[in-house]
Amino acid sequence: LRKNYNDPYSVTDNAIYTICKDREGGVWAGTYFGGINYYPRQFTKFEKFFPQNQANSISGNAVREIVTDGRGNLIIGTEDAGLNRMNPGNKVFDQFNVHNRNSNSNIHGLLVDNKKLWIGTFQHGIDVIDLVSEKKIKHYDSRSHNLRSNFIYDLAKLKTGDILAATNQGIYKYQADKDDFVDFGNLPETFYTNIFQDSKGIIWIGSSVEGLFRYDPLSTELTNYKYNPDNKLSLADNHVTWIHEDRNNIIWVATESGLCRINENGEFTRFTTANGLPGNLIFAILEDRTGHLWISTSKGLADFDPESGKVKTYTKANGLISDQFNYNSAFKDSSGQMYFGTVKGMVRFHPEKFIVNTYLPPVYITGLQLYDKE
Repeated sequence: LRKNYNDPYSVTDNAIYTICKDREGGVWAGTYFGGINYYPRQFTKFEKFFPQNQANSISGNAVREIVTDGRGNLIIGTEDAGLNRMNPGNKVFDQFNVHNRNSNSNIHGLLVDNKKLWIGTFQHGIDVIDLVSEKKIKHYDSRSHNLRSNFIYDLAKLKTGDILAATNQGIYKYQADKDDFVDFGNLPETFYTNIFQDSKGIIWIGSSVEGLFRYDPLSTELTNYKYNPDNKLSLADNHVTWIHEDRNNIIWVATESGLCRINENGEFTRFTTANGLPGNLIFAILEDRTGHLWISTSKGLADFDPESGKVKTYTKANGLISDQFNYNSAFKDSSGQMYFGTVKGMVRFHPEKFIVNTYLPPVYITGLQLYDKE
C-alpha cells in the first residue's frame, strides 16, 4: 500500500511509523505527515473506478450505461464525459470521446448490435459507431429522421431483431429497410425510461409519469399499470426506473417509491424502507446465482433475498465509492461479477467472494437515563 496522489482512498503518507491490528481484524497505521489511517478487514471487496489525473482512468463521474462489446471489453457511457472502453482484466481504459468518435458527452442509452454500437444521447439524437473501425457511420435526429425527440433515454433490441428507442416523446422502432424510425405499439406520447422483453416475449415499458406498460406483440394488447393511492396493490409510483425478470420468471419493477413485484393478476407487492431497503428511490436490479437481488438506491446498495425478505445494506462505510447510484446503470458479466454506476464513478464486485462478518462487538454501558434524567 502506497500513497497515490490521484487516489483519495490510498494511504495518506508513505512514512509509516507504527502499525496496530485490532480485535476486528482492522489495521491502524500511524504516519509522519498524514495522520492515522485505518484499513478495515475486507469482508466486502468493492473495486472503485473514478476519474483521476492520469490517462488510465474512467473519464467521468456520473456513470450511466454499462454494456459489453462482445469482445471481452465493457463500453461505459457517462453523463459528463462521453464514452469509455474498459478491459476488465487489466483495468485499462480508452476514452472514445477524445478521438471525436461521438458527438455528445452526455450518454443515456447504449446498445451493441453485432459490430455496431448504438449511442443514445441527451438532446443530440442517436449515433452509430462501427466497433471495428471505431468510426461514426450513422447519425439520427429529429431534423432528418422520424424522431420527435433527440433525447434518447434507452435503447433495446427485441427477440425479433428490432431495435427500439425510448425518448421523452415516445417509443420508436428502427426500420432497417428504410433506415428510419416509426412509432411503436400505439403507445401514448410521453417520457419513457425503460424497455425490457421477458422470456415469454412480452415487452415491458417504463415511463416517468404514466407508470408501467405491458405490450403483447402477438395480440398487440396494451395494458397500463399506474399508481393508485386508494389501492395498496397498485404500482408504488408512476416513475419506473428499471424492470427485471428473475430466474422464476417473476417481474420486478423498480420505481422512485420502492420495489414492486407483479403477479399474474396484475397486482403489485411493494417493498420499501419499511421492509429494510436503504432507500425508496430504486435505480437498478441485478440477480446473483443464489437468486438474491442486488438493488442500487439513492442511499446505498441492498442485497435482497426474495424468499426470506431479508435485506443487507452496503454503504460507503463498507467500501462503496458513493451511496448515490445512478439511473439505468448496472451490468453483470458471464462470471457473475457485477458493475454499478454511481454519481462519483463505478464499483465492481463479485457477491460470491464476500466474507461473512461473524465478529460480535462488545457492548458497553456508557450512561443510564430514567425519565430524561441521568
